Amino acid sequence: MKKHSEFSVEELWDNLLSRDTQLIIAAFNQLTKSEQELVLDHLHKMTKEEGWLSAQKTSAQAALSSIEKIKKGHKE
Repeated sequence: MKKHSEFSVEELWDNLLSRDTQLIIAAFNQLTKSEQELVLDHLHKMTKEEGWLSAQKTSAQAALSSIEKIKKGHKE
């Protein structure tokens, strides 16, 4: 799932769900475009589906917010 070997899958998700914008962006940018889409889909599911803890939903929303900021920045 990695474009580069800097992160293991566990480290990738730890960083994506860290609530730290810099870690989130660094992890997300290591992924290919198709991997990014899969991650975004999963993060959206985490925020909407039953069965996730409140803290997990909050972390997923923080990741989505950070990712959305960089995506908007690239379009402007």
